[in-house]
Amino acid sequence: MIMRFLQLNGLGAIVLVAGLLQGCATQLPITFAVDVDTPEPSQHAYVSADQDQPRSLAFSHQIPAGQVQANGPVLAYKFQQEKKDIDTPKFFTDALSRELKARELPVDLNGTADDQIQLLSYESISHRNNGFSPLVMIAMVKLNLIENGTNHRIAAMIKRAKVPVWTVVESRLVEATINQPQELLVKEVAAKVNLALFKNRLADEQVDALIDSVRGNAGNAGDEDLAYQQVYELGFSNNPKALPALREFSASEAEYIRLAAISGMGMLGGEAVLDELKALYQSGKLWQDRAVALKAIGDINSPDALVFLKQEQQKWQGQTSQEAVWNSKLVALYLD
Repeated sequence: MIMRFLQLNGLGAIVLVAGLLQGCATQLPITFAVDVDTPEPSQHAYVSADQDQPRSLAFSHQIPAGQVQANGPVLAYKFQQEKKDIDTPKFFTDALSRELKARELPVDLNGTADDQIQLLSYESISHRNNGFSPLVMIAMVKLNLIENGTNHRIAAMIKRAKVPVWTVVESRLVEATINQPQELLVKEVAAKVNLALFKNRLADEQVDALIDSVRGNAGNAGDEDLAYQQVYELGFSNNPKALPALREFSASEAEYIRLAAISGMGMLGGEAVLDELKALYQSGKLWQDRAVALKAIGDINSPDALVFLKQEQQKWQGQTSQEAVWNSKLVALYLD
């Protein structure tokens, strides 16, 4: 009944229901079913310096049956397609297979060999302070890629937020906070599978075209929604030619362009950007800047980077602030 009331009456109803819930035993969070898009694969393939050898990976997962894909203290979201709950592992691996194919990476996820890819977690944190604040979604995925006896931890985190106009299930909100982050998670995982197995890269001319497009779209007359996704593509490129631009964009006033650039610096810059990312983490005025810098440090995956993550894990352990809880979940993507 409450779910139907919210869907029909929009933002004002959320405020009203929040007040009513204080005086009744209605269970929180309130769960909404949302229709999600199938993640679109990339349009540009990687370029290989040699002849890639096809790889076969045996897929397994640790996703509980019936998992709510986005959960929070007040609002939760269950992902559906054609009014049916998605099979979470299948939804993710089907999208990953399409992305690997689009990137021209010869990886079969249906293998039975000793090499494996294990989906350990795939979920989002849903957060909203009140009926007038943005809906925040922090999408996260964690996998192990085991090849030739070596375990590669693959993790990704995308933060997005948007203020609902009418309801918390409207299409523009779902597109910004669910569809786009899910697509970017899949693309980042594919990029990291490439780093582990092939080390292919986007062509120089494609990187140049992306940089020019971001600069054209980052201003008031451009399309910042497209620009931030293109900045993520630079981070996924595995082409060092993109690193100077990512450094430039990491100072952007546009929040999601800035976050995408910081995220990509860890994937592209490696140990050379560790001190820069530590400085961004320590000086960031906003939680999301600090969190994405911490995520980028995890992507470096060097001994020094992991020592820093472990120190941060110990620092936040036992604390109950929102930043402590979220950072602990973020660090666990790389360490646990």
